[in-house]
Amino acid sequence: MHTLTNKRMKFGAVALLAAMLVAASSYAQKVSADLSQEVTAVGEAVQLNISVTGATGARVPGQLKVDGLQIDFAGRSEQINIINFQKTVSAVYTYLIVPLKTGDFTIPPIDVLINGQKYKTAPLTLRVGTSSGGFAGGQGQPGRARSPQSQMQAQMQALMQFMNQGVQPPQPQQIQPGQQSQSRQSSAGDDAEPAYGDLIIPKTSAYVGEVIPVEIRFYFNANYPTQLRDHPTFGGDGFTVMDFSKPTQREQEINGVPYNVVIFQTAITAVKSGPLEIPPAKIEGRIQVPARGSSQDDFFNGFFGGQGFGMTARDMTVSTKPSKIDIKPLPKDGRPDDFSGAIGQFSLDAKATPKKVDAGEPITLSVKVAGRGNFGAITAPTLLDAENWRSYPPNEKFTPSASDPIGYNGEKVFEYTIVARNDATLTPTPEFSFFDPAVEKYVTLKAAPIAVVARGSSTATQTTTVQAASSSPTPQAATPAPATPAPAEKVVDLVTSFRRGAFLPTLTDPTFLTVNGVVALALLALLALGILRAVASSDASQRAARLREVRRTLHAAEDPSKSAEEFFALAADFVHGRLSIAGGQGSTRDMLESSKVSEETRTAIYALLNQADEARYAATHGTSLDREARHTYIQQLKKFDAQV
Repeated sequence: MHTLTNKRMKFGAVALLAAMLVAASSYAQKVSADLSQEVTAVGEAVQLNISVTGATGARVPGQLKVDGLQIDFAGRSEQINIINFQKTVSAVYTYLIVPLKTGDFTIPPIDVLINGQKYKTAPLTLRVGTSSGGFAGGQGQPGRARSPQSQMQAQMQALMQFMNQGVQPPQPQQIQPGQQSQSRQSSAGDDAEPAYGDLIIPKTSAYVGEVIPVEIRFYFNANYPTQLRDHPTFGGDGFTVMDFSKPTQREQEINGVPYNVVIFQTAITAVKSGPLEIPPAKIEGRIQVPARGSSQDDFFNGFFGGQGFGMTARDMTVSTKPSKIDIKPLPKDGRPDDFSGAIGQFSLDAKATPKKVDAGEPITLSVKVAGRGNFGAITAPTLLDAENWRSYPPNEKFTPSASDPIGYNGEKVFEYTIVARNDATLTPTPEFSFFDPAVEKYVTLKAAPIAVVARGSSTATQTTTVQAASSSPTPQAATPAPATPAPAEKVVDLVTSFRRGAFLPTLTDPTFLTVNGVVALALLALLALGILRAVASSDASQRAARLREVRRTLHAAEDPSKSAEEFFALAADFVHGRLSIAGGQGSTRDMLESSKVSEETRTAIYALLNQADEARYAATHGTSLDREARHTYIQQLKKFDAQV
């Protein structure tokens, strides 16, 4: 029975071995490079692997030169896979990186020569800080990142050794519930500790308000199945903590012991100067450890990650060690007036759309601040040379870099709405100031103004006036009255002159003509008067109708259900319409300036129009307008209506 069981176990192991070989081949790539870890500390080694798949005899550099890093070639390994009678050859060229100082380092593309053809790897970034005292990459023996292939190979070698040689596997170390792992074990096997934490901070000093990236690593012995309950707890007095990034996981071999490494990234910001004590970060979970008196078959429990085969669950809390940073205050000398607290390295750029507008039409001025630093403290840049423009509070949007999980790198865009007061050919000049901790100085950036063609309100008014004047009819010269013909010589009617009581026709009777002429003139006068009255009545009617329509707009603005944006839009329409009825021409502000209202009323209406523009163009939509303020505005509008 025991023999049959062993045969079944060996058969299952061989089947698993074949499945692993098939899975391992799926990771093949042409040429690639990766680091065993992207964050480390000074003096703590990191492994750089160049993987070449599908070719043999590749040539790589013997040494890589990066200032601040010592990079030496460590060796080469080769693997041959045969799947479906097809052979795949892959080789891994390994370099050992030892950081010599802190900072962010870029490893440039590496040239790989394969059969006379040159390939380049992608650049890699390594962040080097100061360790909290814990292990980060290896002590004594360099840490090695376990690729899926190397992990499977290690498991298969252990399995074949157990099957063919009968070697008893080492028993994992037992831990007590709630045990915290702070020290580092240098031996492998049952002496390796089950879990520990490490806190990586890339700086030993910083400034108040500066964002400091932090990486928290928790190492879990791969021989013990572990389940984490939640994110780490991390925080303390004197600094704020950003939200944790989504955790990443990798496998790493340390002193011959496989570890699962869970990495959380965040950032801290100091709020006061002086020594800053950073407490340990902690995480809680449950770990599966061998039960007391378990049989040697527990090897398979560790191999398959199983539960219930001689394993028991224990609660566990894993902690990092504390750390300390020296926090310096920002210098007072040279601080710009527009400095708002931005700290980091940034660039400034601007663009405008559209670049040609008529009077009263807005232009969107987009100002982009890009770089790395405390984007939360960046406020809207100042607009200089803006005398010919009206600007409104901008809309802002932050977009983090795709490679940055904590929002330390990215860009922030401010979109201003600007409207020309007068004719303008250049937009305002954006200005932004920040403190650069790398050079320990304040920096002020200015984006070049953008060429535009924008007509101002005053120009539109002048144009309208000129057009109106040119369209009015030119008075014609008075047509001279026809000359009165000289009276004809009196012709003597010789026939009638000899008769007494001669007959005169009625139509030629002077009296008749005089009376009828007077009557005709009276009728013509009455007709003209009627026409004038009709015309006057029509103009008054139209004006009255327009006035009623405009006042309905004011009445609609009194509705308390109208939002602030709707109220100000209706109020602006009322002011413009009322001034137009009074004979004004041009923009609302130009008509208001030339109107006969009192100075007090004019000032109040100017303020209302500014509020209306801000509600229309600015990013602060949704602002509330209380009942008292609405009532005050309505009373001002009614007073304005009475004075126009």
